[in-house]
Order: sequence, then C-alpha cells, then structure tokens
Amino acid sequence: MPLGLESARFCPASEFLLPTRMSCWRAALWRQRERIEACSLFRSFLAWMQSGYQTAKIVEPKIITPIVAVATIWQRTPLMNTTNKPNETRKARDWQARRACKDALKLERVGDYEGARFALRIMWTRIGARPRLVELSTDTQAEVLWRVGSLSGWLGSANQIAGAQEFARDLLTESITLFESLGEQDKRAEAMGDLALCYWRSGAQD
Repeated sequence: MPLGLESARFCPASEFLLPTRMSCWRAALWRQRERIEACSLFRSFLAWMQSGYQTAKIVEPKIITPIVAVATIWQRTPLMNTTNKPNETRKARDWQARRACKDALKLERVGDYEGARFALRIMWTRIGARPRLVELSTDTQAEVLWRVGSLSGWLGSANQIAGAQEFARDLLTESITLFESLGEQDKRAEAMGDLALCYWRSGAQD
C-alpha cells in the first residue's frame, strides 16, 4: 500500500494527505524532466561551441534565442532604465524652462520686471550672470537667452544698472544666432527688435 493510504483510513483529516503527496511527487517528476532537458540542451550548445557550424544545426535558433534573452534580461533592464532616465530628466527641464519663459514674457509685457525675473529664477537670478542652459535643447536655449537678454535690458534701464545693456546685447545676439540656425525667422526678428532697443538705450544713456 502506498505511503499515507493506511493512515488515511483512520484519520478523517488525512484525506488531504494523498493529494498533497501526489502533488509533491508530480512536482519532483517535473523538476527531474526539466533538469534532463536542460542538460541535453547544454550538451548540444557545448557541442556547437566546440565543433562549429555543422554541429550547430542540431540547436534550433528558436530555442537558443529565448534562452539568451532570459539569461541577459537582468543586464538589459537596468541599462534601459538608465538610458531612459536622462531623457526624461532633459524633457522635464525643457518643459520647465519654456513654461518659465512664457510666464516671464507675460509679466514683462505688463511692466512687472521683478515678477518676470522671479519667474526665471530656476535658470537666472541677476544681471551679469549667464542663465543656466545645461541639458536644455537648442531651441529652448535660444528662448531662455532671448528672455533673459530682453529682461536684463528693461531691468537695467529701470534701475540704472551699469553694464546692463551690454550684457543684454550679448545674450540677445547669441539668441538671434541660434534662432537663425533653427530657421525661426519670426522669433529672430523679435529678438532683433529687442537688440535694437538695447542699442537705443545705450545711446540715450551716453
């Protein structure tokens, strides 16, 4: 009599014992079969490595490819995550910079220059300091340089800050060059208008 059947006759609760033991035996047989198949596959793969192309015909690519994919997934997954994170960070910074420039432009047009400077605080804080352009796309860099240059001119004029117009001209000239390389003719024309205004202020001050 198989092990466990005799006790099952006298213990009502032991009626679950046989299925459990059978499940264990089934699992053991499955593991043994898997080990045999894995060993066979490994021997075939080893023969392919040693004997070259002719022996490799016994190993189907459909079998090898999934094995290699599963075996290296722990290496590929962190690499994919690491590659995606910088791109996501760069896109987020671009979006923040563009949003700040948009808000600053609205405030600048109504004459709130200090409010506009505060809107740009994540990239720029004072006249004479270049805005932070690290990891921004070229078109976003042009927008930031344009906005900071224009605002520097207005702040310098309102507060009579020495050297503000020269600083503003340098940034505006740089933004015009970028807009021209990007084919943004409308924005280039607007930035040139701000640049002309800086030259006019410099002449008036002189």
